[in-house]
Amino acid sequence: MKRFNRVFSTILLLPTACSVLEDRDECPCRLHIDLSGVPFAEVCLSLSLPDGSWQESRTLTLPGDGDLVMNVPRGKVDVLAVYPRSSGTFSGDGWEIPPGEDCPPVYLDAHRVDTSGEVASCAVSLRKNYCLLTLRLASDSSGEPFPFRLTVDGNVSGFSPGGAPREGLFSYRLPPFDAAGETTVCLPRQKDASLTMEVLFTDEVLRHFALGELMARGGYDWSAPDLADAEMTLDYARTRLTLWADAWEETVIFEKVL
Repeated sequence: MKRFNRVFSTILLLPTACSVLEDRDECPCRLHIDLSGVPFAEVCLSLSLPDGSWQESRTLTLPGDGDLVMNVPRGKVDVLAVYPRSSGTFSGDGWEIPPGEDCPPVYLDAHRVDTSGEVASCAVSLRKNYCLLTLRLASDSSGEPFPFRLTVDGNVSGFSPGGAPREGLFSYRLPPFDAAGETTVCLPRQKDASLTMEVLFTDEVLRHFALGELMARGGYDWSAPDLADAEMTLDYARTRLTLWADAWEETVIFEKVL
């Protein structure tokens, strides 16, 4: 395993190292984290015990490839790696999307490592854990400014220490359509088809759309190692909402009330 020639390896003194005269069952485990597969210049790491009694988070700037060494408690340790560093908030419960925001373009990896011995290791390989959903106005729409506001709501607010979708409130109001007739929202990896979209006129909700169910019926795979992006077209002039990604398409009808 490659190692940095420079002093990049970090030692967490938790607890301090043991001497040969001490009971070595109480010594920490020396955990090697192989970051050579990380394609970015930095990564956020969160290490924690499954019972939540210990957690350590830090941001590392990577000089290329190497081996990060940490002293960690004996037992089982959850290792969560996330990029970019400016995204979300780490806690003992994992990584959380800030309330009211959409999901950052996040890449992550997670491992539960057996640290019952004196030495353990794991390798980090970051994967795309967001779907960029692009909503476009149909080219043959009325040409008038879009009179509605759109919100997307879901039940995933981030990721657990083990990397699974974390249950919590996700609610994001999409920005107005730009000059090209587009607006976007980044969605975190989902655990079911519970995503919804609302169309609002002023403060009135005109229609709920079962966005997650539409994507599921179209074949969208939330379990893929790297999530695909998706596109949706909204033709409000003809009260039609069409969702497609690659080879699939779905159309629903709603009443336009103005």
